[in-house]
Amino acid sequence: HIPDHQPITIFAQAYHLNALLQHIVSVMAREWIEYGVIRLSTETIDEFAELAIFCTGVQIADHEMNEMFHKDGRAVYLQQLQKMGGDIETSVHAGVGSTIIVRLPCAV
Repeated sequence: HIPDHQPITIFAQAYHLNALLQHIVSVMAREWIEYGVIRLSTETIDEFAELAIFCTGVQIADHEMNEMFHKDGRAVYLQQLQKMGGDIETSVHAGVGSTIIVRLPCAV
């Protein structure tokens, strides 16, 4: 674990990471959230940096996650993330909201 407020180096192509994050947040804001908030947090676990994007009041189903990246040719974002050694997972908090976690390798 890296101490708080320490800069880290993540291994990602800036263009693809930027497009991926913009896509996730804009889909959450536009399609899933009517009333509520989107909250971002970061954490390092072992050799990975995690960016958690939490959205209140939303229960993201697996098929919605798949649609997020297969609609409008957005699959390239997920493919590029995986090529960089990263991945995405979702976590549903019943009655509270959902979190999408973007995991990327980083220098420890």
